[in-house]
Amino acid sequence: MKCPYCNSEIKDDLPFCPKCKKPLLVDANKEKIASSDLFFENLPFYHSNVDEEGTREELDTYQFEDAQDNKLDEEIIEIDKKIDIKAKKNESVGELLLEKASLYYKKRDLRTASKILEIALSNFQNKNNINNMKYTAICYNELGIIKEDLGFFEEAIYNFENSVSILQEIEDQKGIIQVYNNLGNVYYQIKDIEKSYTFYQKAIDLSEKLGLIYDEVKSSSNLVEILFVLEDYDRVKRILNRNSEFFIQNGDAYGSITTLIKYGKLYYFLGDSYYQKSQTCFFDALELINTIEEQIPVQTKAKLEWEIYFYLGKQILHDGNLINAEDYLLKSLDAIRTFEFGDFHIKEGVILEALGTLYEHKRDPTKAINYYNLATEVYQKFGEDVKISEIFKKIGHLHLEDLNDHLEAVFFLEKALTIYENHEYLKEAAEILNQIGDIYVNKNMNALAINRFREAKAIYKDLNDLYHSEIITQKIKTLNNSDT
Repeated sequence: MKCPYCNSEIKDDLPFCPKCKKPLLVDANKEKIASSDLFFENLPFYHSNVDEEGTREELDTYQFEDAQDNKLDEEIIEIDKKIDIKAKKNESVGELLLEKASLYYKKRDLRTASKILEIALSNFQNKNNINNMKYTAICYNELGIIKEDLGFFEEAIYNFENSVSILQEIEDQKGIIQVYNNLGNVYYQIKDIEKSYTFYQKAIDLSEKLGLIYDEVKSSSNLVEILFVLEDYDRVKRILNRNSEFFIQNGDAYGSITTLIKYGKLYYFLGDSYYQKSQTCFFDALELINTIEEQIPVQTKAKLEWEIYFYLGKQILHDGNLINAEDYLLKSLDAIRTFEFGDFHIKEGVILEALGTLYEHKRDPTKAINYYNLATEVYQKFGEDVKISEIFKKIGHLHLEDLNDHLEAVFFLEKALTIYENHEYLKEAAEILNQIGDIYVNKNMNALAINRFREAKAIYKDLNDLYHSEIITQKIKTLNNSDT
């Protein structure tokens, strides 16, 4: 056979090309690729692992993966029939309810799936039965995943903690590793970096202790996202280098794709001098996605692609190619909307904000404001108040500088000011007060300007910022002199 990347002749059973080193599909004819089952996301209990001999062991568990299946409704009807039969015989229907909930999850009907799981819990009340305890832990884990998908993060944490507690009681170490990762993910969502780091590291440590290499790799890949926040790029490189080698050796195309994406992000965060390397990684990831797209659900493909398109759009925007940047950002938005649950996905706000910035560059303030307003709607759902205030500032400046609408400018700057004051962002509040004062000066509304300048001066005084305090003092003096 030939390598799909460099056209070199290679042996059929090789997991990677010896010339270009890119991973190949070793089981292309199987219904499922040899993948880490979306190893960087919240999932139910881990479904596959590489054992000590390096072979893949499939576990018989309930899979709540995204999938498109036209027969889902028929399957639900069949399960309902089985439930009726068992119920008439007074037999437990808990396992069937788990299966039914998984089908509703695939249909993306999360609220119905959640209700079914809560009913399933009542079928596993016998704590003297280890199987019942394990199924109870599964229910709590899946409920946690659904609550996180819906944006109910505290409820997600509650359910994950219940799952861990039960798994520790029955000593299900692999299950504990999975739920540690899920806890790390949800804490990452709410920006509790310390707790997220702690749970990812717990998962890594337990995996190492048990010699579960695949789980260790999965957990360390999750940790990379925290290391990006901490800017520990040296450790990121070490993890990605090791993971890349592991996935290539095991013919894991999915794992190789996610690692390429993380390499692309790494080079992006290292700065514009690394953008070319970043783009190469992203384009390589897209190539590899194309080779497996018939083997993965469309939602899974979208989850892989959204970050690629987003960071490509950001980099190309930086380079000034507005047309291509717009294309990539819109593709990223489309990908997010393909797999999102509920009304919004938090990342949708990030993309909408980037599109707002793009239209600022295109000198289209009306379109920029529209996208910024859409971004605030998403951020509002997830309590991202500070991000909202930053966008209000941008909208205010667009009204001031591009649309020459001073009233709207003050309106949005005041909205940003309120948020900064509520969150005690004193420096930012003082800056906005100063800006509003300047607007009033330009409109010859000196009394209002002086009031705002005095408020700003008081904050700068509290911050011991003598430099800016003196600048404001001079502005007030000038205005007072002009009125005499």
